[in-house]
Amino acid sequence: MTNELDAFSNDEMSNSLFNGIMNEDIALVKSIFTNNKIKPWEFKNKDNYNALQTASFSSLFSIVKVIIDEMKNRVQLIELTKWINSKSDLGFTALHYASYKGNIDIIKILIENHANIIETNNNGLNVMHMAVQGDQPKSLIYFKEKYKMNFEVKDALGSTPLHWACYHGSEYAFQFLLSFENIDLNKVDNEGLTPLHLSVMSERNNILKKLLQNGAKRDLRDRKGRTPLDLANNKRVVNTKIVEMLNEEKKSCHMCVIKIPLQKLEKSNFNIYFFMTSHFILETLVFFILLPCKIILLKF
Repeated sequence: MTNELDAFSNDEMSNSLFNGIMNEDIALVKSIFTNNKIKPWEFKNKDNYNALQTASFSSLFSIVKVIIDEMKNRVQLIELTKWINSKSDLGFTALHYASYKGNIDIIKILIENHANIIETNNNGLNVMHMAVQGDQPKSLIYFKEKYKMNFEVKDALGSTPLHWACYHGSEYAFQFLLSFENIDLNKVDNEGLTPLHLSVMSERNNILKKLLQNGAKRDLRDRKGRTPLDLANNKRVVNTKIVEMLNEEKKSCHMCVIKIPLQKLEKSNFNIYFFMTSHFILETLVFFILLPCKIILLKF
C-alpha cells in the first residue's frame, strides 16, 4: 500500500489519512505514518485538527494507539511529547478531546505518553471543564481519583466545572459534582453569576430544581445587580415553571413528605418532633379508627 501512496501529492495523502482515521482503517493510517517520505504529523484536516486530535475527538482508541506507536518510531521523545500536547486553533489538545468524550483508554495512553493534564485552552478550560461540557462523569472520576484534580478550578471567565454543568445542562456530570459535600453551590464567576443564575439563563429546569433543593441561594446578585429571579422575569419568553420554582416558599406539608421543598431543609429539633408527632397521629388513626371500621365491615 505504501508504494501506491507514493504517487499521491501531500494534499491527497492528507485527505487519505483523515479518511482512513474516520473509517477506522488501521492499515491505511499505519502505512501513511510509516512512509518516510512524508511527515503525517504535520497534516491537518479541514477544521485544522491534526491526526491525533481528530482520532481523540472521534473516540477511536485503536487509531490513537497506532498513531502513537508509529510516531515513536519516527521522532525523538521530545518531539513526540510536543506533538501530543500541540493545540488546535482554539487551544484544545488531544487530551481535552478525550476528556470531553469520556474515553478513559485514550486518556490513559495520552498521559502515558506525556500528555499534560493541567494544560488549558485559549479560554482557560482544562480537562475538568471539558469533561463537564461533554457530560462525562467518567472523566471527572478518573482525574479526581487518579490525579486529585480540583473540581472548583476556574477558567478565564471565572467559571468552575459546576458553572459549566449548569449552563450546558450536563445532568450526569452535575449529579456527580453535587455528590461532594464541600462543593460550593454559590461560587460566582467574573460576572458575579452563580450556578443558579446560569441554570436560569439556559433554562435547565431539572438542574435548577436540584440546586434549590440543595441550598443554593436565590437572592444573590450578579455584577449588574440581578438575582436569578430577575433574569427569569426579564426573558423575552418567560419560563413560568422557573419563576414558580424561584418564588416557592417552604410549607408545613413538606414535613409530611407530600412534596419535596425547593430549598434545603436544615436539621432541627422542631423538624424531628414534628415528624414523630405526625407519625404517631397517623399510626393512632390507623389502629383505633380505620382498622376497627374495616373489621366491622367484614362482619357484615
